[in-house]
Amino acid sequence: MKLGSYLAALVLLVASPPALAEEVLRAFFTSGPQGSEREPIDSLRIASTNQPGVYFFSEIQGMSGQRIIHRWEHAGTVQFEVPFRVRSDHWSAYSYKKLEPSLSGRWTVKILDDNGRVLVSESLDFTATAPPPIPPPDRAPIPEPVEPAPVEPMPREAAMPEPEPPIPEPEPEAAMPEAEAPMAEDGEADRQADEPAAERPAEVRPAPIPREGVRPPRLGVRDDPERAWKDRSGKPR
Repeated sequence: MKLGSYLAALVLLVASPPALAEEVLRAFFTSGPQGSEREPIDSLRIASTNQPGVYFFSEIQGMSGQRIIHRWEHAGTVQFEVPFRVRSDHWSAYSYKKLEPSLSGRWTVKILDDNGRVLVSESLDFTATAPPPIPPPDRAPIPEPVEPAPVEPMPREAAMPEPEPPIPEPEPEAAMPEAEAPMAEDGEADRQADEPAAERPAEVRPAPIPREGVRPPRLGVRDDPERAWKDRSGKPR
């Protein structure tokens, strides 16, 4: 009977949240503030790498003009402290911690007063969920070497024949002086003038060639030079 009562009391002690000092109204981890009232979005007990960071919210009363401290601890080791000056009888404050995969485990925030008295202590379990491994990209196939196309040799330019030297133009021959006509002696010119000009021989016209089937015309006495001196009887005139 005594053993059962002891176990029940232990379970209630573990399940119940830690007691808050009368100065602390609320204190817990959250994803952040929201709205103009800057009220916490939620209350966290567990966080992972999907959560970029966590806030710790505290609401204090009756400590106007005093100072409080948010002390962040990881695995029992103090990481940093954030001091605040309480400015009214009902006052709230946030502190923030960026979570990194290398700092997985249990995080604890304690609120202390000026005398170092712990007013409240809250814990958060941070699990570093490793992202799934990214497979390496497929290796690109190595292209087969391509034989370069044969390069045809460039034709050499044909040697241009050397220009032949210009043929000199022949020099124009000097004009030969015309031979002067011999001068006629005295009396020779008169004799040549008195001599009659040589008579030109009479032009003999050939008889026309008769065409085939055409009877040549009959020549008369006057037209036939051979019969010009003969009469019809054949005797010469």
